[in-house]
Amino acid sequence: MIRLELPNIKFKQTYLDAVKEFINLGSDNESTNHYLKRTLKQFDEEFEKFVQEEINNHNNIQSAGWVQCTEFWILDENDTYCGRISLRHRLNEFLTHYGGHIGYDIRPSKRGNNYATLALGLCLKEAKKIGLDEVLITCDDDNIVSIKIIERNGGVFQNTIKQDSGIMTKRYIINVS
Repeated sequence: MIRLELPNIKFKQTYLDAVKEFINLGSDNESTNHYLKRTLKQFDEEFEKFVQEEINNHNNIQSAGWVQCTEFWILDENDTYCGRISLRHRLNEFLTHYGGHIGYDIRPSKRGNNYATLALGLCLKEAKKIGLDEVLITCDDDNIVSIKIIERNGGVFQNTIKQDSGIMTKRYIINVS
């Protein structure tokens, strides 16, 4: 079984192991690029600062132009970092079109275990706690796995829009009230 927890330095080694997996995988995927913003050495050396940045964002202390966002780490029964799921408390113009309220990814070695579906279900409960009645979730139109995850959690297809980059983005609404 999995659970969601706020970022914490006690999970440093398992987080760094996941970063290694993402670095080895490489990707143009925006979600995966979250792990590639820093080198492994930077994550290791600046881990406490990184965790504090995530906590600050949860507490609505963030850079101009960003919205308040709670990042949860997805952990299994062994306290292994399995991925992350982010809950944005409100939407700006960009998020309204392309990003939505929730974004998630699962580390490569943990994929195929239903973790994203379970984590999204848990995150929807968190969305309700912060007062959201519905959430917008988006994914690339060719991301069959995410489409299934969203639909399993009650996602109702709204439309598909084209990003400036040419990528087609599917938009779904999930009622959480």
